[in-house]
Amino acid sequence: AFNVRERLLTRKMQMSYGWDNVPRIITTGIYRPVKLRVAKVATFDHVWFRSSLTDDHKKAHISVDVNLIPNTNFNGQLEVVLIKGQSSYKETKKIKLQANKVLNTTVSLVVEDPELWWPAGYGDQHLYRLEVKLKSNKETLDTYTERVGIREFKVVTTPVEKRIVNYR
Repeated sequence: AFNVRERLLTRKMQMSYGWDNVPRIITTGIYRPVKLRVAKVATFDHVWFRSSLTDDHKKAHISVDVNLIPNTNFNGQLEVVLIKGQSSYKETKKIKLQANKVLNTTVSLVVEDPELWWPAGYGDQHLYRLEVKLKSNKETLDTYTERVGIREFKVVTTPVEKRIVNYR
């Protein structure tokens, strides 16, 4: 256990190298599938999905922020599609890309009667499929896909004077 070369190259608890009764497990390095993507027109640098609900939870306002890094000048469309079973919601936005100038844009859509994602033990974890497509006329050049849940989280703060026992 003490003649392990990786110990010097990684930062982790010493017990993870075989001290006490713990097996020696190295957890550094690539541990999920790796994809190498080649983009003809632009690269999806960042896609951020956000949702907010009306007070009665009958509508969800969806906002999808997209950062694109273009390789070339391009005029086309950015299409955002949210799919759950037979229901789908789609919004398209015209975009103009300039080579080597990052484009930050937001596409918004509204979902009627959304199926909400609930934490374990509180309800079902309904997930939607989010597809962000870079299109030229009818041709899809690139697609970003992710599973997302519609839920709204709020941080509710209470002044110190109003808190009761144990700061609740």
